[in-house]
Amino acid sequence: MFIPALLSSAAVVAAPCLPAFLHCGAGKSTLLRLLNRLNDPNSGQILLDGIPITELDVLDLRRRVGLVAQQPVPLTDRVADDLRLGQPTLGDHRVCELLERVGLPAGFAQRRTIELSPRPRGGQRACPG
Repeated sequence: MFIPALLSSAAVVAAPCLPAFLHCGAGKSTLLRLLNRLNDPNSGQILLDGIPITELDVLDLRRRVGLVAQQPVPLTDRVADDLRLGQPTLGDHRVCELLERVGLPAGFAQRRTIELSPRPRGGQRACPG
């Protein structure tokens, strides 16, 4: 797979979380694919803490690089069901406790996940032309 060069070189200051606010089509997804070793660069190298990422264990690397998308992807139909993905036996009472712990009302458990974030017309995001 051919991946065009994003930058000839760049240095990023170490931080626990680094946001990438770039325009649509600027290469955010490509950058994440490269950082997670889903693709390798056509030339040059990517260093993490001064070490080429090709020398790091890919699973350890992927535990350090993550993505928080602008639009969440619902996993199930209801919020309570999403919470039960990690612990299927989680009771309704515990679901409500967990929601209240993060400042959400207990009734939030029955909300449909698809309705949690507003979606533009047509149901998908598009790059402005």
